[in-house]
Amino acid sequence: MIRSSAIFKICSLQSMRAIHNSMMLLNKHKNKRKSIVNKEVIAEFLDPEEYCEKLDDVKKSLANYLLKKVPLNHIAQILVKPNENVEIKCHNANDVRSVKRAILQIVGNVLHAGNVLKIPLDRSAHDKRKDLMKLTDTQFKSSLKQCNDIWGSASQRIRRTGKVSVDSKFNAQNSITTIKNNVIDELVALKKKKLEELNLDMEVE
Repeated sequence: MIRSSAIFKICSLQSMRAIHNSMMLLNKHKNKRKSIVNKEVIAEFLDPEEYCEKLDDVKKSLANYLLKKVPLNHIAQILVKPNENVEIKCHNANDVRSVKRAILQIVGNVLHAGNVLKIPLDRSAHDKRKDLMKLTDTQFKSSLKQCNDIWGSASQRIRRTGKVSVDSKFNAQNSITTIKNNVIDELVALKKKKLEELNLDMEVE
């Protein structure tokens, strides 16, 4: 058996393509509600670009936190089976020997069958993955609160502004809410993606 720390040194949960897909999730809903966002109306009450930048910073912060834990792997597909093993399937048979040699520098037990390498996984590694899921959820909730706080501050500013028509306030309120909801959609997508990477059989909230 190997230690969980060693697993996370060698276990690339996603390839470069998966990282690209994760980043694509950030923009998946970008234009979802674009037609009802009126930045000119928002500008009557606050700087729309500053508002968007604050929300975008929250999104980037969560993305950086989640994605930085995913090492890159260009030559193999990684499958983690909790409490069983880490299965590494090399795309090219010529890479198997070099991959195995690199793994053996860290752990002492590697099973080899064709293009597939298997590393026994102890329970402590599974527990570590559960801890990462909890940290992901905590970070997500923190980002969600930041978004709502930013929206709440902007909403309050709109309500307190005088000598402006009710329609303008209504449209501005709808626009900042739409922008916030777009960002929250992206935060949810990031969280879901991370939990899928952790490969835990737990329901995504």
